[in-house]
Amino acid sequence: MITLFKLLRRIANDRQGSIIVPAALMLPVLIVGLGAAIDISRLQSLRTTAQSAADSAALATVRESALAGMTTQKLTDTARSFARSALGEAGAVAEIGATASSADGTVTVSINLPGQTGFWGMVGMGGLNIAVSATARLVGKMKICLLALETGSWKTLEASKGAKITGAECSFFVNSAAKTALSVKDTAKFTAQAICSSGGFVGTSANFAPMPKIDCPAIPDPLVNRPPPAAGGCDYRDKEFKQAGIVTLRPGVYCGGLKIKNSAIARLDPGIYVIRDGKLLVDDTATLQGKDVGFYLQGSDAKIRFDRGTTIDLSAPTGGQMAGLLFYEDRNVSDIEKHRIYSNNAHTLLGTIYLPKGHLFIESNKPIAQKAAFTIIVAGQIEMTGGPELFLNANYGSTTVPVPAGLGPVSGNPQLIR
Repeated sequence: MITLFKLLRRIANDRQGSIIVPAALMLPVLIVGLGAAIDISRLQSLRTTAQSAADSAALATVRESALAGMTTQKLTDTARSFARSALGEAGAVAEIGATASSADGTVTVSINLPGQTGFWGMVGMGGLNIAVSATARLVGKMKICLLALETGSWKTLEASKGAKITGAECSFFVNSAAKTALSVKDTAKFTAQAICSSGGFVGTSANFAPMPKIDCPAIPDPLVNRPPPAAGGCDYRDKEFKQAGIVTLRPGVYCGGLKIKNSAIARLDPGIYVIRDGKLLVDDTATLQGKDVGFYLQGSDAKIRFDRGTTIDLSAPTGGQMAGLLFYEDRNVSDIEKHRIYSNNAHTLLGTIYLPKGHLFIESNKPIAQKAAFTIIVAGQIEMTGGPELFLNANYGSTTVPVPAGLGPVSGNPQLIR
C-alpha cells in the first residue's frame, strides 16, 4: 500500500507542471498543520473533560470521606465511580487514583488517560498522555439529621399526602440503591440543606428543596460501634398505668413493656428505661414526660406507639451510656419492628431516634418535634403520610444534650483548593 508521504513525494517529483511542483511541496506542510490543529483541539477538549471529572470526583469524594469514615480502598472506589461517570466513554481507559490526607483533611483525585492517538499516531509519532488532578477539602460544617439505612428497600424514605419534613440546616441521606429509594408524592415536601440518595427518587421540584442528588455512596451506620446500655434482670413486669393523675416512674428494666393509658400522666425520673419484649405504648389522652431519659428497646415486640390524643415531651440524657440517644433499638432483633407516632402533641423529641433495623411510621395532624433544639433520626426505613410536619431542628448550641459522634456537625461544604 502506498503511504501518504510516498504519494506526496511522487507528486513533488512530477516536473511536468511548474504549478503542481510547489503546490505538491506545500501539501505535506498543510496536512501536518491541519492534523496537528485537529489533534490539539481534540486533546484540549479531552483535557477539559478530564479536569472537570477530577474536580467533581474530588468534591464528591471528600464529602463522603468525612461522612462515612472511609477506608483507603473505599475512598479510591468512590473516586473512580464518580470520575468514570463524569468521563463517559473515556472512563473505560482512564487510570484513576485517590489519596486522602488526615493532616489537612484533603482528598486528591488523579486521572491519567494514556496513549491518546490521532493524527500523530497515523504518522508514527505515538500517543500522548493526558494527566490531571484535583484536590478538595471540606470547609465549614455539615449536619446529618436524617439517615435511612436500609440498602435493599424500594422505598426506604417515603412521604405522601401532605406530610412534610423540614430540616433547613441539616442533610437527609438514603442508602437504598433502588430507583424509588426516595419517594415523595402528592403535596408532601422535604426541605433540607442537602438531600442525597444512593439510588434514585420519585418526585418533582414541588416536593423537594433542594432537588435530591442521586448515586451517592451509602453511608455506613454512624452509630454501629455505639454499645447498648447495660441491662440486667427485670425490675418491673407488664407495667400499665391508666388511672387519671400523675405517676412518677423510675429507670429500670420494664419486661413486657410499659403502657400509659386513658388520661394518666407519667413523669419519668432521669435515667435509662429498658423496654423489653413489649411495647412502649401511650394511648388515649395520656401523657409521657421526661428529661434526661433514654429508652432502650430490647427483644421481641419492643416498639414505640404514641396514639393521636397523647402528649409527648421527652429529652435524651446529657451523659452516660445513652448520652444523646432518646431511643435505641436492639440491633439483634430478629423481626423488623414498625414504630408508630400518631401523636398530635409530640412537640419535644430532643435527641437521636436510633432504630437501625426498624421502620418508623409517622402520621399525625399537628407539627412534631418543633420545640426540640434538635432531633435526629437514624432508622432502617422511614415513612410519613397524612398531614404532619416533622421538624428536624439542628440548634445544637442551645441544649446540653450532645449530638452522637458521626452525625453532626461534621466538616461540611466541599471546596476545590487546587
